[in-house]
Amino acid sequence: MNPTLKLEMQVLTPLFLAGAEARGAPEWRVPSLRGALRYWLRAALAGVLGDRDLDALQRAEAQVFGSTHHASSVTLRIESPPFQPVPLTRQRAVSSGKRMKPTGRDYLWWSMAPMGDLPPKQMIPEGTRFTITLAARAGAPEGVTAFMQAAAALWLWVHLGGWGSRARRTAGSVGVVSPVSVDGLPSFLTPATPAEFADLLREGVSMIRQQMAQWQNQPLRALQPPTRFDVLHPATSQVWVLTDAKVWTSADQAVEAIGSALRDFRSDREPDHNAVRAFLERGTRPPTIERAAFGLPLAFRYSDGPTDILQGSEHDRRASPLWLRVARLASGQWVGVAVLFDAALLPRRESLQFQRARKQTAPPANYDLIRRWVTEKFTALEVNFR
Repeated sequence: MNPTLKLEMQVLTPLFLAGAEARGAPEWRVPSLRGALRYWLRAALAGVLGDRDLDALQRAEAQVFGSTHHASSVTLRIESPPFQPVPLTRQRAVSSGKRMKPTGRDYLWWSMAPMGDLPPKQMIPEGTRFTITLAARAGAPEGVTAFMQAAAALWLWVHLGGWGSRARRTAGSVGVVSPVSVDGLPSFLTPATPAEFADLLREGVSMIRQQMAQWQNQPLRALQPPTRFDVLHPATSQVWVLTDAKVWTSADQAVEAIGSALRDFRSDREPDHNAVRAFLERGTRPPTIERAAFGLPLAFRYSDGPTDILQGSEHDRRASPLWLRVARLASGQWVGVAVLFDAALLPRRESLQFQRARKQTAPPANYDLIRRWVTEKFTALEVNFR
């Protein structure tokens, strides 16, 4: 009998899954889930195989999820009762001194709200339940090994990642309703305390890395940052469980606290604003814009000065290296999870460029600013996996 894993799941934060129309009714889509699992499988495989031999990585990934040349070795199925889509509306802005700011939630999910003539994005609301069934495809070569690797990717996705639009900014967080175990893999369960949750992540990621090395018949190797893409390895990624002095008792509280902390840290960070303004208006020395580490494009707006967009000189966008999600513990407390991948912000020799001014500056040398945000704004329990 082919191995099968069935998970009863729940949406923890609104899930933005585009259907036939980008801002129409959301749909449960297996290709979207498969893409999310491929991302986490690739990150785990590269933690064993390295990030240089792309052909070897593609072969290893194709053995699980297939390629243009052969079918996937595993099958995925999503089942859910009917649900009522909900449009995302903007919340009332909050006062901060003489300024009005978006709420933390709106700051994180800004592109899902109404924009000009565009309607709001429709979402699958929190609390919606669904079932994911993963199985080895009948007759697939090495189907059991492929199933185990896919199940490992599913575990990483559930505990570290998210699904759909704004998944790196707390939207699309999902959780398992009841504990499930698979021999040879960490359990799908929900601990009661932040420390226990950090222990689960530490032991689970370490176990998956050890198993991935055995499945690939490779030893665990040393890697050095920055990597070419997101790689799950103790030297090239960091994981934290986030809490606050005020215990979060709902997903809304957790999302708002994380979003507010990110909004204030990025918006008020100096010397970026003053240095950029002097650079754009007076042609002073090009500044190093540390906040670009959070992802591109980056908007610079002033009440009485220039407005411009910062991007790569060759690439318009760069996804954030920081994943943020929320999780509900068995005690009813909510925590955040932050995953930072120390991958190159831009390809070698590419610069940051202001879109309108056409002026270039160097990208930040590292992600220390993100690490400072994590450790300064939260009680952060680091997950030191092996």
